[in-house]
Amino acid sequence: MNLHSGARTCPASRALLIQRVTVQRWSINRAANAAGISRRSAFKWLRRYREDGLVALADRSSRPRRMPTCTPTEWQDLILQLRQVRMTGARIAAQLKRPRSTVARVLKRAGLERLRSPEPIEPVRRYEREQPGELVHLDIKKLGRITGFFGHRITGDRSRRRKGAGWCQRAPKSPHLRSSKIPHPG
Repeated sequence: MNLHSGARTCPASRALLIQRVTVQRWSINRAANAAGISRRSAFKWLRRYREDGLVALADRSSRPRRMPTCTPTEWQDLILQLRQVRMTGARIAAQLKRPRSTVARVLKRAGLERLRSPEPIEPVRRYEREQPGELVHLDIKKLGRITGFFGHRITGDRSRRRKGAGWCQRAPKSPHLRSSKIPHPG
């Protein structure tokens, strides 16, 4: 049971209110004052009890029983059919003359809010060779050499220079090349 913080009653206190009014013959005013609720609320719980018994004293869902402005199922089906032919939500809304928010809500409810790529994903192309080292591919990376002091961007002093600072080019080693010998062409 999820009672909100401002709730004055719970099913047990409602049952106590009903017992005081029906069995102990308290007046509605006295029972409502004892429960800390208004006469109108006390009459509401008494009416619900008379209609459905003790079961009616439980909390009801706050969801509306009917929604007259809800998007009809025919429109929802049409929106989903247009999505299947890869139309965007904005185009569907424009063609059907419906609000974009309505179309977006219907698509999200159906799990089709994202339009996936129409082309299948291309498989990764790999180069396979008979011998290790037949095809050597080097990725060269430019790395900055940092020497033992802060640079001018931090200190603001461009007058200090340190020898050895600059750029260094490195080629990462392949795991295949480490364990194999590359035949020398000669």
